[in-house]
Amino acid sequence: MRMDLLTNYFIVHILINRIPSNTVTITTKRGILQCSNSCGQSLYRCKGFTYNSTTKDCTLFSEFKISTARVTKFWVKIDQCPIVDGYIHLNDKGENLCIKFYFGSKNWIEAQDDCTSRGDQLVTLNTEIKTKMLYDYMITETVYSQKWWIGLKDEDGTNTYKWSDGSDVNYSNWNDSQPDFTYAGKDDDCVILEEPTSLFKWNDFNCIHNSITYICERQY
Repeated sequence: MRMDLLTNYFIVHILINRIPSNTVTITTKRGILQCSNSCGQSLYRCKGFTYNSTTKDCTLFSEFKISTARVTKFWVKIDQCPIVDGYIHLNDKGENLCIKFYFGSKNWIEAQDDCTSRGDQLVTLNTEIKTKMLYDYMITETVYSQKWWIGLKDEDGTNTYKWSDGSDVNYSNWNDSQPDFTYAGKDDDCVILEEPTSLFKWNDFNCIHNSITYICERQY
């Protein structure tokens, strides 16, 4: 693997306040190309690496974390999921989620508009595998909030839900007695994930509630 091929798969990033985390360090006697191959072939979900040409240490990483003000130079795998910008890439059994959590409270329309302004949609959880990936990540990383907007909405008031990317609902994860379509005389046309104690089940909710956090998804 020549250096010009290395640049087809990895790009150097220099960022402030964001450094690699969840790392594994190995010694690569054959240099940076062996390091990049180790990242490409790793079962560690490797997203990039740092390389020390003096010690031959190759540090593989799968995530980033916020740090105090510092500049870190590293190679990151060219990927359609921009993990450098705080997105999380989840993969299981051939299915992928590229998501980012937003803790600013918005109503459903505001949340969806914010997602689309970034080239995203509110998250689509259209399979059991994706739902379990998200659940496992949020439990493991303690990403807790009382409620999260997802991209499910009854657009025309007919009690027929569609995902914000336009796809039909072929899988559901409703909480008990949901959807009930109305509450206190108001239509519940949008959908939230419930808190962890409810196992992140779906609950229909009035779209104008403006105290809900949300999850954007970059689809590719």
